[in-house]
Amino acid sequence: MSYANGNVYKGEWSVNKARGEGVMRYKNKDIYKGLFKNSVPGGQGKMIYANGDRYVGNWVDGLPSGKGVYHLKNGDKVFANWKAGAIEKGAAKYRFASGIEYKGSLRKLVPNGKGTCVEKGKSSSCQYRNGKVVIAKVAAKPKPVAAKPKPVQIAKVEAKPRPVLPKPVAVVPSKPKVYMSNKEEVSLRHDWVESGVFGKPTEIQCKVIDDDLDDTKSLQISVKSSDMSVRMKVSDYRGVGEYALPFYSARAKYKAVGGYATTDEKPGKLVVTRDNGKLISATFSFESYPNGNVSLGKPHKIKGGRITAKPVYE
Repeated sequence: MSYANGNVYKGEWSVNKARGEGVMRYKNKDIYKGLFKNSVPGGQGKMIYANGDRYVGNWVDGLPSGKGVYHLKNGDKVFANWKAGAIEKGAAKYRFASGIEYKGSLRKLVPNGKGTCVEKGKSSSCQYRNGKVVIAKVAAKPKPVAAKPKPVQIAKVEAKPRPVLPKPVAVVPSKPKVYMSNKEEVSLRHDWVESGVFGKPTEIQCKVIDDDLDDTKSLQISVKSSDMSVRMKVSDYRGVGEYALPFYSARAKYKAVGGYATTDEKPGKLVVTRDNGKLISATFSFESYPNGNVSLGKPHKIKGGRITAKPVYE
C-alpha cells in the first residue's frame, strides 16, 4: 500500500488495516519492521530512524511502550521501560559504547543526575549533567580523635535449662509430574475438527537467538504436519519457566484455513520444563483468532500442547 503521505507498507492485513507482520517505509526515511495493529506499530518491532538511531522493543498505538532498548548511532544504548514514547519514571540503564554502565535518571536520552556507575565490574556513585560526568571535589577528612574506651561491666547470667521439644516429623510433599522427553516430538489437540490432533510431524524447529535487546534472548518454535502448522515466539527468553504468548506470539494454521494468532486480550501460555542445552521441553496452550483480531469471530483453541526439540543457537 502506497499512502498519499509518501509512506509505503508491505505486509499482512485485516479488515482493510495493516495488522500482523509487516514493514513500513516512511517518507522521512524511517523504517519499521515488526508487528502492526490498526495500521500503526503494535507489539514487538524495530524502528530504524533516518539519523542512524534505532529502537527495539514493544510498541502500543505507534509509540514505544513497554520494555525496549534505544540504540544511539554512537554505540551507546538506553535500556528502559517506556510509555507513550517516553521513558517511565524510575531508574533506567545507560550503557556507553566504552562499556561503562550508568543507572539513574535520564534527560533527552542521556544521563542527567546522580546514579550508580559500573566499570569493569566495580560499582560506585556518580553524577552526570546532560550526558557528561560531573567530577565532585573531595574535601580532606579531619583525623578522628580516638576516644578512651569505657570499662564494660559483665553481668553474670544464670544459665536457664533448655526446654525439651518433640522431634518434628518430616513430611515429604509429592512432586507433580513435569513433562520431559528424551526424543524430539510434538503433540497437541485442537478444535478445527472434532477430536483434532496435530498428526505426524514433518518439521520441528527450535531456535534460541541472541535478541536485539542485547541482554536478552528469544525462543522461536515452529512445527508442521501434513494438515497443520504452529509457530510460537518468546521475546525475553530466560530458560526454564512460564511465559505469556500475547499478540501474534503464537500462530496456527489448519489446512486451507487462514492464519490464526493470539491476542493481548487473551494471551496464551508456554511453560519450558527443561533446557539443558541439548533438548528443550515445553508445554503450551492458546486461543487464537483470525489475524489476532477478536472482532472477527469464533476462535480456535490449542490444548495440551507438548514439544521436545533440539535447539539451534544463533
